[in-house]
Amino acid sequence: MIFTLFPCISLYFYRIEISIEKAFILQTKRIEYRSIELFKERYDELYFNSSIYRQIELSRFRQIDK
Repeated sequence: MIFTLFPCISLYFYRIEISIEKAFILQTKRIEYRSIELFKERYDELYFNSSIYRQIELSRFRQIDK
């Protein structure tokens, strides 16, 4: 009886191990994707703020020139 159950038990734990590895990989990919998205958001925000700053500076120079 033990010999017939051993392969089933072994496969059961193997499947659990594989599912844990898959979950870990998916979680890692989600974290990487989220960090990339956050980087893009921060970069866009910095670019947006710098472009607003440039527009303000240009408008100041134009007012001074007038």
